[in-house]
Amino acid sequence: MLDKTSKALLEEGLQRLKAGETAHLSQVESIIHFDFSDLGRLLRNPLTRTPQVRVALRGRKVQESRYTRTTVVGRQEVNDSICPERIAKLISQGATVTLDSLELSVPEVAEVCQLFEDQLQRPCLATAYITPANVEGLAPHIDEEDVMMVQTAGSKHWRYGQPEPGVGTMSRILEGDYSNLTQSGLLQTGGLITLPSGTPHSGTSSSKGSIHITFSVERPRYGKLFSQLLSKTVESSAFPSKLHEQLPFDNYQPPLNEYIEPIISALEHQLQESSKETCETSAQWNERIEDIYASWDAVTFGAVTVKLKESFTLNSVDENTTRIRTMTSGLQATVSRELETTLRTLLDRKRLDHVDVDKFPILSTLAGYGVVSANPTSEKHIP
Repeated sequence: MLDKTSKALLEEGLQRLKAGETAHLSQVESIIHFDFSDLGRLLRNPLTRTPQVRVALRGRKVQESRYTRTTVVGRQEVNDSICPERIAKLISQGATVTLDSLELSVPEVAEVCQLFEDQLQRPCLATAYITPANVEGLAPHIDEEDVMMVQTAGSKHWRYGQPEPGVGTMSRILEGDYSNLTQSGLLQTGGLITLPSGTPHSGTSSSKGSIHITFSVERPRYGKLFSQLLSKTVESSAFPSKLHEQLPFDNYQPPLNEYIEPIISALEHQLQESSKETCETSAQWNERIEDIYASWDAVTFGAVTVKLKESFTLNSVDENTTRIRTMTSGLQATVSRELETTLRTLLDRKRLDHVDVDKFPILSTLAGYGVVSANPTSEKHIP
């Protein structure tokens, strides 16, 4: 668990990232514990496999066969588990090791990612960089993401400059004499540095070696936003019917303004609707998935309380069957007409109490698609 001091320092760094302030270096005693022993334990786990682990030596990618091994998981051989002994030799030769998605393996790192997502409403990824003594990890470069780097073992000397202006920043290696790296500082164990998107930077490990974790958040770009909006607009009721007219076979010279103006109007409407939406964080995703599997547990009870989470439509197919369909989760299923009354009651009331699972066979499917959640309302039946 993060202590109050660490959490306050992280939140302060997040505010700087949100404000787009220039790089800032802070030093405390400790924020996250992840040292070389923790690295060794993680690499010994046969479930740690490629592509989570990447290795680079003298600026070039090391082939995965040089640091993987064949192990047995269950009853099946896997040939891409990480070999910690080979990794150790590569580090000793000057290689930099990268561990992606560290939040999936280290609970403390996951807690920091959740803090980022709660504050910024964007997905956060954690990547660990392991660098041997006196080695420059990556060539001077910029990242398109907003990043915060936390030193967890050893120390690293950083050079950095002012963020590039404009919204078109893309990740790339810097060229030239690196004269724009005008500031520097030593990041020791427990310290952190915040780098807004587009900040040029480069780090060199000390004689102790270095492990630091980068927490990165990527903001959406206008081009991608407009592409998504246009796709949604075409499928929405706001899309002007005039734009469904067919093109002529020849003399294709349409009055563009006549067509562009209704598109802009429809896009503005869709933008207003999209602004009400929020990005699902990993914590929210985990909660949603946990609810699905907990609902399946509830189905093993004699009776359940059912709560509606996503609306659906009901359409009669024939005198015996009804089709149920959802828009978001993609559920399409056919049920007996006998269940139609129960399903319509669920739509109207948003919940059903004391439902007999045996008389509601579609329940498991609805729960599996996240359309409903189920909670037990009776003691578990023991045969």
